[in-house]
Order: sequence, then structure tokens, then C-alpha cells
Amino acid sequence: MWPIGYIIESAYSPLHLERETSDRNWRDAFEDLLALDAGRDMIHPANRKAEDDKAAETRYKYANDFLQTSNMMQRERLKFQAFQMKTRQALVEDGQTKQVAALDHRILAFIKSEIETKAAEAQAVKTAFEAHRDAKASRLKSAGLWMTSLITNGAAPGWSSFTSNSVGGPVVSFRRDEPPELAVDMSFSESELEAILEKREYQLGVPYALPSRLVDHVTNGEARRTTGRLAVGLIKRYLPSPSSILTQYAYAEPIRLRDGSIGAKAIIKNQLAGREEEVKEFVEEPSKVFEEMVIARCSMATVGETVVERMQGPKTSVQEEMDAFMEARDD
Repeated sequence: MWPIGYIIESAYSPLHLERETSDRNWRDAFEDLLALDAGRDMIHPANRKAEDDKAAETRYKYANDFLQTSNMMQRERLKFQAFQMKTRQALVEDGQTKQVAALDHRILAFIKSEIETKAAEAQAVKTAFEAHRDAKASRLKSAGLWMTSLITNGAAPGWSSFTSNSVGGPVVSFRRDEPPELAVDMSFSESELEAILEKREYQLGVPYALPSRLVDHVTNGEARRTTGRLAVGLIKRYLPSPSSILTQYAYAEPIRLRDGSIGAKAIIKNQLAGREEEVKEFVEEPSKVFEEMVIARCSMATVGETVVERMQGPKTSVQEEMDAFMEARDD
């Protein structure tokens, strides 16, 4: 199980220690120890800086994009609120008290709640951005993403990671095939990993919830949940675009560098929605590997949102809905 199992289970793993003492970068120190144990040099400071710079660039980009979109939508809500207030004033002047009460209760209250909620979300993004402005790339990664980077950096030889898409979000599988007697294969969603690290109860392999409207038509209301396999089938049917990333396979191979030291060549294989496989290789370029992983996860998040939206969208008939569901199940 070393080192992936240790990271998850041991009280002395960096993911546990950082919850007790957050003022030290346990992750980078642990990765250096793993690199030495694997027979290679510690991670070069220039590589760490490049990854930190890429993380800062990515963090700014997504925060800025979110805030710009949020501000644009907020302006539209305020315009709609102003229009409804004019409508309300006209109703008041006309003495239509019942319509005024309905407008206040059904529309204006909802608009106000939406404006306040979205403003709070935007402020939360700003606060989080400022709080992590100078954070190291390793500290910004989710648990699953960080463990995957250990593999691609050559600090966990023999291991590979496989990130797959699902309605419930990305699921990361860690695998080691050699030696055969110590072969390991474990899979977690990020929420399950967090539950483990926070010592909360959880259950592996819980099926992903699908919209009850869709499931009820197929099961006559008897089932509210379905298997992860079926969820993946639905994702295949309701893909946003052929370039969407469905899965990402990552591993590393040792390589001798020009200075004679041992480095790592990271291999990333993305399975695209159009059934094509995209293969990329990076030699001692953790910043580019980090960028590839972020792109894949964002693509998977977009797929998940689109799948749910399309599954819940209107169908021409119940039969069409059933056909789509059964076809996805058979994929």
C-alpha cells in the first residue's frame, strides 16, 4: 500500500498532519522524501516555482472568470428587479392589492434572495482568492489531485492514477500492478477522501443519485437511485462536445536527464468524448502536468453539469425518455 495507502490511512501522512499543524508545508517535504526513496533527486526548486506560478495563474483566471460572469448576471437581476418594482408601483396606484401581494411573495422575494445569495458567493470567491494568494501549488490541490501529482512526478514508482467522470463528480482510482502479490487497486471520489481524512463515516461505492423524474418513468417510482455504471452511460449519451474529457490516465516512467540524474517522464492519456485518445508526455514539467489535470477536471465538471441539465430537460414523450435511459444502461 506504500505510499498511497499510507497517505490515506496513517496519522503521520501530510494530509492528516496539515489538519493539525497548518503552518508547515507537509506535502512538499513528504514528496521530497518519496523522491529520495524512489532513487531520484528531490523535486528541483525551479520546478516547484514553475508549478506555483502556474497555480497562481490558474487561480486568478478562474476567480476572474467567475466574478466577471457573476457581475454580468447580477446586473441582469438588478434590471429585472427594477422592472418588477415599476410594475409593483403601477399595481399599487391602480389599487390591485392582491396582485401586489402575489408579486411581493412570488417574484420580488425570490429576486432579492437570488441577489443576496449570488453576492455572497462572489464575496466568498474573493475571500478565498485573497486567502490563498501566496499558497503553494501542492496545498491548493485536492487530496486526489495531489496524490496523482506524486505519481506523475515520479515519487510513487509503479503506481498509476485513473480519473473518471460521473454524475457525482470525478472519481480517482489508484493502481499498482507490480509485484503481483502486492497489487493494489482503490477508488475514491474526492468527497469520500475528505470523509476519510476528517474521520467521518462514509460508504464506498454509493450509487450516484439521478433525477427522480427520469428514474421514476423507467422504474414506475420504485427506484430513486441507480448504479455508477448507468450514470456513466448517461454521461456518454448526453455529452456536451466531442472534445470533452471523460477519463484521464496518468503515470510516470524514470528517465535519465542530461546532467546524469534520474528524473520522471509523466504520461497523460485523456479519453475524449469523440472516442479519441489524447496522449501527452512531459519530462520534469510538473507545472504543465498540473495544468493538464486542471483542464481535465474542469471539463469533467462541465460534462456533469450538462448531463444533469439535459437529463432534466423536456422530452417529447415518456417513451423517448425511457429509450434514452435504457440505451444509456446498455452502453
